[in-house]
Amino acid sequence: MPIRSARTKGFRLILATVLGISLTMLVASPSYAATGTIRIIQGGLGEGTVTSTPAGINCTINDETGPTGDCIVAFEEGTKVRLRAVAADGSKFVGWAPVNSCPKPSIRIEAGATYECQPVFDIRN
Repeated sequence: MPIRSARTKGFRLILATVLGISLTMLVASPSYAATGTIRIIQGGLGEGTVTSTPAGINCTINDETGPTGDCIVAFEEGTKVRLRAVAADGSKFVGWAPVNSCPKPSIRIEAGATYECQPVFDIRN
């Protein structure tokens, strides 16, 4: 009984011959894409927001509450993620802290990797 199988976008196409009868089946199969994670961590005394392209990260940095929102996000392996930091009123964006795991502000995701990125917002004088 020869069986051939091919995957495409979450489905598996199975071609088989059983007792001289050809069968074709399209079966849903789970997608287990390899991912890496970006985690935004707080830096400085000011406030602001970090977003990503493609969408996923939407993290608000607040000196009193710390990071809130979508601050830890998994992206599919190979995705190029660009981070954007915008200071809130009364604050200024100073830059990205030199955290070794974050090749800021642009990251090509590797499977199983965690990138900790630290935007630094300070209080505007």
